[in-house]
Amino acid sequence: MTILAGRPKIGKSGLALNIAIAVASGGLVFGSVQVETGSVLYLALVDTQRRLQSRLEQVLGDDEWPDDLDTLRRNVPGLTKVLTSSWTSGLIARKTLISSS
Repeated sequence: MTILAGRPKIGKSGLALNIAIAVASGGLVFGSVQVETGSVLYLALVDTQRRLQSRLEQVLGDDEWPDDLDTLRRNVPGLTKVLTSSWTSGLIARKTLISSS
């Protein structure tokens, strides 16, 4: 497990999203670090749809949305716990779970 911690507004969520997209697409992180391809569940629990869309456009540019990237935004009471439990227990095919909250 890795935890990104730091002051607000220094880019933790952006970094997490970059890593999520790189893993889901089998690309590079930081433009030079090759990562293993896998499915990603990105929990954007503090983002609105507009904010998440903006972040995705910044990272993806004209590239296609990776097939192996799933997102959940805003915390729906109980849903996040069920999804993460299902994800980590293998009920949902998984590779990487990234939470931005």
